Amino acid sequence: MVSIIIPVYNVKEYLRKCVESVMNQSLKDIEIILVDDGSMDGSSEMCDEFAKYDKRIRVIHQVNGGSTKARNAGLLIARGEYIGFVDSDDWIEPNMYSELLSCCVENNADIVISLKYINHKESEYRENLVVPEGIYDSENLRKIIIRNLIYSEDYQSKGISPNLYDKLFRKDLLFKYQFSVNERTKFGEDDVCVYSCLINAKRVVMLDSAYYHYRQREGSVCHSSDDMYFERITWFYKHLKEAFQNHPSKECLMEQLNRYMLEFVIRGINKQFGFGYGVVVPFYLPPYEILKSRNLQNIVLYGAGYVGQNYFRSLQLSGNIQIVMWVDKQYEDYRKQNLMVENPLNISLAEYDAVLIAVRSRELADKIYLDLIEFGIEKDKIIYESPKRIFQDIRRQ
Repeated sequence: MVSIIIPVYNVKEYLRKCVESVMNQSLKDIEIILVDDGSMDGSSEMCDEFAKYDKRIRVIHQVNGGSTKARNAGLLIARGEYIGFVDSDDWIEPNMYSELLSCCVENNADIVISLKYINHKESEYRENLVVPEGIYDSENLRKIIIRNLIYSEDYQSKGISPNLYDKLFRKDLLFKYQFSVNERTKFGEDDVCVYSCLINAKRVVMLDSAYYHYRQREGSVCHSSDDMYFERITWFYKHLKEAFQNHPSKECLMEQLNRYMLEFVIRGINKQFGFGYGVVVPFYLPPYEILKSRNLQNIVLYGAGYVGQNYFRSLQLSGNIQIVMWVDKQYEDYRKQNLMVENPLNISLAEYDAVLIAVRSRELADKIYLDLIEFGIEKDKIIYESPKRIFQDIRRQ
């Protein structure tokens, strides 16, 4: 029923845990396809050993050509009605594919989307669902899935996961779009295939359950430098633009894609000039005029969402204003993301000139303001101004 494709390239240290987690699935009616993409560290030999141990495993050896070429090779020989993908340095929960397949079959779904865990060396956190758990078809696909495809509808967070590995696809739908991915891009290959499948699916199911463990490591492709970065994102843009412009909801989709590309360009500039992997040039700027006019130097920053993270980076780079404490009611969740965020109740322990509220919603800012008053913070020490974008809101262009 299910073919699981695992591209393999020089991951000897992690491969056993990955493959064994797939072999040990509670769903036994699976086919496991290991595509050795020219490994030179012993991973190739490990693939052959796995195949000797488990008859469900099939191995392809090919010259190194990248993840897209490896996935395509696996997909060409896959015999399952449904297709799943696992990256060779990650691992999955034992019930992942039994749950996803059951959901696909019971709901006659083209795609089932689950959540993942982000695993660092010493920590793990579970990502959040962008849209409510449920079955989406016809009008709901257009109103919910497409409007939250790349970004959430309010542009406050990323949209539906663009990754292949946390989903199960009906094979005939996947076939139409995986082979259309240009192997020269080597950038955003998952995004091109996943977004194309989602906007053309007839029924999609969202699950508020996490089964996949994504290992975040410094040596992975997404953390390595790329001298052809701007050329690759150009290929990426052209491909998705073509897919989106032929869709009835092309205006909504192109708004999201244009904003997405702006983020990639900024990221490329940051990396090119050695500023680091993160978005150092922010989309939102703190109210510097207010801070400077009042000669405020020591700030408590309230809010660790997208606006708060923009403020934090900008203030750090300014060199003139010190963040003595960063707080948010959801501090426990942000700590799992390695952000040094504290409980707002700890504000009383800090020495500060003002508390700067960093949220986009005026309604939320008003609630935070009232909370701060209850904490005993003086009104004239609380600052809020609607966040200003560096770039014009794309929905008004």
